[in-house]
Amino acid sequence: WRASLSGSSFFVYICFFGLDNFNPKFLLHLGLLDVFTIREERGTVNGLRITMVGDLKNGRTVHSLVHLLSLYSIGELNYVSPESLRMPREIFDEMEKKGVPQKEYTDLDDVIERTDVLYVTRIQKERFTSEEEYNKVLKKVNCT
Repeated sequence: WRASLSGSSFFVYICFFGLDNFNPKFLLHLGLLDVFTIREERGTVNGLRITMVGDLKNGRTVHSLVHLLSLYSIGELNYVSPESLRMPREIFDEMEKKGVPQKEYTDLDDVIERTDVLYVTRIQKERFTSEEEYNKVLKKVNCT
């Protein structure tokens, strides 16, 4: 399981979450880069209302970012996705236990005016069994 993270990424992960909570599915180095970018652009992460849009079910980067954001005093964490691509229940429940304020939506218009940071993940075409199913979901989360 250590082979999935480089030495420095593994070290940083263990420092943040501890060996008992290690999960090799997370892409911690990308989450750290995302947090760094938010801090560079907004000056802080604390108190921000962060909205995540797209494939929240399969996206390892978004899962990593959510875990890192739980270390901050987030104002609000919003998830926007079609029902079939919702944030996994175990992650939602884990964040709830940590006291992270979070809400789920299916329409970005319902939350965009209360958003300080918009984090958009791509819809992974390879996750769908048909082109029709993919296009149907894509229409629901298209940000233009």
